[in-house]
Amino acid sequence: MRPSLAPITALAGSAVPALQARVRLETYHANVESVLGFYKDVTFEVDGAQSMGTVFDNISLVIDAVRAGKDPLEAFCQEVPEADECRVYE
Repeated sequence: MRPSLAPITALAGSAVPALQARVRLETYHANVESVLGFYKDVTFEVDGAQSMGTVFDNISLVIDAVRAGKDPLEAFCQEVPEADECRVYE
């Protein structure tokens, strides 16, 4: 879900910077989505809204798992089983 762009106008005080920001965000999302589709088998999502140490630890787990030839998600789920990525649906 993409964040609302309404606060950009209030912060910028003008519609011109808000329009530029809106166009840049739309372009970013269009490009990222197309690239991620191509690399979906070799990407791993990390929640960047967590503390810097937690984000670093999660990225380190993925890198260590790749180096060891393991599935990065498996190593991540052993450390953070409550994460959305680790849910098992029946």
